Amino acid sequence: AETVGGSAGAVALATRLQQLQSSIQALTTRYPLASNKCVDVAEGIANAAKSANLTPQFIRIYPSQTSFVYIGDRYTAIQHFAVRFGDRVFDAYTGAQGMLYSQYISMLNSSNLGPGSYVVEALKNLEAYR
Repeated sequence: AETVGGSAGAVALATRLQQLQSSIQALTTRYPLASNKCVDVAEGIANAAKSANLTPQFIRIYPSQTSFVYIGDRYTAIQHFAVRFGDRVFDAYTGAQGMLYSQYISMLNSSNLGPGSYVVEALKNLEAYR
């Protein structure tokens, strides 16, 4: 898989991600946020991305001050998984459109007790969480 950089790289990344939207939509329809299958969604997004020659970065989100973390206003979990490509995050919460990473962090801040109430950990794979 290649790493995409620069403005031409950003256009190429956006084009590739657009091609993945139908795969992501199918996954998030099959496994909505409340299904608690965020590992399956993240893994499915990553597999579809790899076939498009994109390198996914897995993200694990877990609480640091309570026993759960809010994803949005209604869903709580002891941990949550998402996939990041460049400045966009995709998961069962964001759906096929994804969300800017900065907006995702803002959502986590407003849904939880602010920065420091949760941890965002970058992972190479999800093997330990299967």
